[in-house]
Amino acid sequence: MLATIVLVLIVLLIISTFLFREKHVTYKYKTVGKTKKILLITALCVFIFVIISTLMSDGIRSFYCLSDDKCVTVWKRENGEVLLMSGKYKSKEIPLDNYIKITNMNYSSIVVLFVGDKLLVDVENNAMALQKSSNGLIALYRNNKALNDSLYTNFDGKYKRYKEKINYININIEENYATDKNDKKLN
Repeated sequence: MLATIVLVLIVLLIISTFLFREKHVTYKYKTVGKTKKILLITALCVFIFVIISTLMSDGIRSFYCLSDDKCVTVWKRENGEVLLMSGKYKSKEIPLDNYIKITNMNYSSIVVLFVGDKLLVDVENNAMALQKSSNGLIALYRNNKALNDSLYTNFDGKYKRYKEKINYININIEENYATDKNDKKLN
């Protein structure tokens, strides 16, 4: 979008330069002055547009889906918060229900487990996570960690691994990518 606007402004600048171009030497200084004014106005418009677009932007949204159309939206907001929602959430407003807001993350990995129609979100214990789900469609894994571990993981003595039947997405928040349970990168 910004590139298109800059390109249009450059084209207008070139066209206006040819329109104001005079053949007489006496008008040369007037043409240079007009060109400088046009350049200054163009630069000022681009600067104002960049500031406005920066203020209006509220982060980056990423959608990650498994092959069976189970999707998660990750919204990295400019203030450092990360919102996780079920499905593809495209509204500019923060949802009123069925999301998890995560702040104060020390590392960048989040695991989202698909259990029936419900999402279980596994984040580190030090992260501040606020769950908003009136109907239980999205929940924090750590709220019932012992039960969830017994239902969804195997422990081989050294590592905790999710059971084979569990579909999950491992999301790298910092790098903006995700993998499925087979370590296949998701788009």
